[in-house]
Amino acid sequence: MVSSGITTDDKPDHFTTPIALKACAGLRALKYGMMIHGFVKKNHGMNMFVGSALIDFYSKCGQMGEALRVFKEISGPDVVMWTSMVIGYEHNGYPEEAIAFFSQMVVECVNPDPVMLVSVVSACAQLLNFKLGSCVHGFVIGRGV
Repeated sequence: MVSSGITTDDKPDHFTTPIALKACAGLRALKYGMMIHGFVKKNHGMNMFVGSALIDFYSKCGQMGEALRVFKEISGPDVVMWTSMVIGYEHNGYPEEAIAFFSQMVVECVNPDPVMLVSVVSACAQLLNFKLGSCVHGFVIGRGV
Protein backbone atom coordinates (compact mmCIF):
# COMPACT_ATOMS: atom_id res chain seq x y z
CA MET A 1 0.00 0.00 0.00
CA VAL A 2 2.62 2.50 1.07
CA SER A 3 5.30 1.61 -1.48
CA SER A 4 2.85 1.45 -4.40
CA GLY A 5 1.74 5.01 -3.80
CA ILE A 6 -1.89 4.14 -3.15
CA THR A 7 -3.50 7.16 -1.57
CA THR A 8 -6.70 5.93 -0.05
CA ASP A 9 -8.01 6.26 3.46
CA ASP A 10 -7.08 2.61 4.04
CA LYS A 11 -3.81 2.96 5.91
CA PRO A 12 -2.02 0.34 7.96
CA ASP A 13 -3.19 0.33 11.57
CA HIS A 14 -2.28 -1.29 14.91
CA PHE A 15 -3.49 -4.63 13.55
CA THR A 16 -1.86 -4.72 10.13
CA THR A 17 1.44 -3.10 11.12
CA PRO A 18 2.63 -6.01 13.32
CA ILE A 19 1.91 -8.43 10.47
CA ALA A 20 4.01 -6.38 8.07
CA LEU A 21 6.81 -6.14 10.65
CA LYS A 22 6.73 -9.90 11.17
CA ALA A 23 7.19 -10.37 7.42
CA CYS A 24 10.11 -7.93 7.43
CA ALA A 25 11.67 -9.76 10.40
CA GLY A 26 11.34 -13.10 8.64
CA LEU A 27 13.04 -11.69 5.55
CA ARG A 28 15.56 -9.69 7.61
CA ALA A 29 14.39 -6.71 5.54
CA LEU A 30 15.82 -3.98 7.76
CA LYS A 31 15.19 -1.14 5.33
CA TYR A 32 11.48 -1.91 4.93
CA GLY A 33 10.94 -2.51 8.63
CA MET A 34 12.56 0.84 9.40
CA MET A 35 10.23 2.47 6.90
CA ILE A 36 7.27 0.92 8.71
CA HIS A 37 8.67 2.14 12.04
CA GLY A 38 8.88 5.65 10.62
CA PHE A 39 5.31 5.36 9.37
CA VAL A 40 4.17 4.28 12.85
CA LYS A 41 5.87 7.26 14.49
CA LYS A 42 4.39 9.68 11.99
CA ASN A 43 0.85 8.35 11.79
CA HIS A 44 -0.58 6.36 14.65
CA GLY A 45 1.99 5.96 17.38
CA MET A 46 2.87 2.88 19.34
CA ASN A 47 0.85 0.39 21.31
CA MET A 48 1.87 -2.92 22.91
CA PHE A 49 1.26 -4.96 19.75
CA VAL A 50 3.24 -2.67 17.47
CA GLY A 51 5.96 -2.21 20.11
CA SER A 52 6.36 -5.98 20.52
CA ALA A 53 6.52 -6.44 16.75
CA LEU A 54 9.16 -3.71 16.43
CA ILE A 55 11.28 -5.22 19.21
CA ASP A 56 11.04 -8.65 17.58
CA PHE A 57 11.85 -7.17 14.15
CA TYR A 58 14.93 -5.27 15.34
CA SER A 59 16.11 -8.25 17.39
CA LYS A 60 15.87 -10.62 14.44
CA CYS A 61 17.77 -8.12 12.32
CA GLY A 62 20.53 -7.96 14.95
CA GLN A 63 19.75 -4.36 15.87
CA MET A 64 19.52 -4.65 19.65
CA GLY A 65 20.21 -0.94 20.16
CA GLU A 66 17.10 -0.11 18.16
CA ALA A 67 15.11 -2.82 19.96
CA LEU A 68 16.12 -1.30 23.30
CA ARG A 69 15.17 2.18 22.08
CA VAL A 70 11.67 0.92 21.19
CA PHE A 71 11.41 -0.92 24.52
CA LYS A 72 12.21 2.28 26.42
CA GLU A 73 9.55 4.22 24.48
CA ILE A 74 6.78 1.97 25.82
CA SER A 75 5.37 2.87 29.19
CA GLY A 76 4.72 -0.23 31.28
CA PRO A 77 6.08 -2.92 28.93
CA ASP A 78 4.42 -6.32 29.34
CA VAL A 79 6.04 -9.73 29.75
CA VAL A 80 5.99 -10.29 25.98
CA MET A 81 8.20 -7.24 25.42
CA TRP A 82 10.56 -8.22 28.24
CA THR A 83 10.76 -11.73 26.81
CA SER A 84 11.46 -10.42 23.31
CA MET A 85 14.37 -8.37 24.64
CA VAL A 86 15.87 -11.27 26.61
CA ILE A 87 15.52 -13.62 23.63
CA GLY A 88 16.99 -10.98 21.31
CA TYR A 89 20.04 -10.45 23.47
CA GLU A 90 20.54 -14.18 23.93
CA HIS A 91 20.13 -15.02 20.23
CA ASN A 92 22.43 -12.19 19.17
CA GLY A 93 25.28 -13.38 21.38
CA TYR A 94 24.86 -11.00 24.32
CA PRO A 95 24.21 -13.39 27.22
CA GLU A 96 25.29 -10.87 29.87
CA GLU A 97 22.71 -8.38 28.65
CA ALA A 98 20.05 -11.11 28.54
CA ILE A 99 20.75 -11.96 32.20
CA ALA A 100 20.82 -8.29 33.19
CA PHE A 101 17.51 -7.66 31.44
CA PHE A 102 15.97 -10.68 33.16
CA SER A 103 17.23 -9.42 36.52
CA GLN A 104 15.77 -5.97 35.91
CA MET A 105 12.44 -7.53 34.97
CA VAL A 106 12.34 -9.48 38.23
CA VAL A 107 13.17 -6.30 40.18
CA GLU A 108 10.24 -4.57 38.46
CA CYS A 109 7.94 -7.43 39.55
CA VAL A 110 7.12 -8.73 36.07
CA ASN A 111 6.58 -12.50 36.14
CA PRO A 112 8.66 -14.29 33.49
CA ASP A 113 7.09 -16.81 31.18
CA PRO A 114 8.57 -20.24 30.37
CA VAL A 115 9.89 -19.05 27.00
CA MET A 116 11.96 -16.36 28.68
CA LEU A 117 13.31 -18.78 31.25
CA VAL A 118 14.58 -21.09 28.50
CA SER A 119 16.49 -18.15 27.00
CA VAL A 120 17.87 -17.19 30.41
CA VAL A 121 19.14 -20.74 30.98
CA SER A 122 20.63 -20.70 27.47
CA ALA A 123 22.38 -17.41 28.29
CA CYS A 124 23.83 -19.05 31.43
CA ALA A 125 25.09 -21.91 29.27
CA GLN A 126 26.70 -19.46 26.82
CA LEU A 127 28.49 -17.90 29.77
CA LEU A 128 29.48 -21.37 31.05
CA ASN A 129 28.14 -20.22 34.40
CA PHE A 130 26.81 -23.32 36.16
CA LYS A 131 26.23 -21.46 39.42
CA LEU A 132 24.05 -18.84 37.75
CA GLY A 133 22.17 -21.56 35.87
CA SER A 134 21.52 -23.30 39.18
CA CYS A 135 20.16 -20.05 40.61
CA VAL A 136 17.79 -19.72 37.66
CA HIS A 137 16.73 -23.33 38.19
CA GLY A 138 16.01 -22.54 41.85
CA PHE A 139 14.04 -19.47 40.76
CA VAL A 140 11.94 -21.65 38.43
CA ILE A 141 11.25 -24.19 41.16
CA GLY A 142 10.43 -21.46 43.69
CA ARG A 143 7.95 -19.84 41.30
CA GLY A 144 6.42 -23.15 40.27
CA VAL A 145 6.86 -22.38 36.60
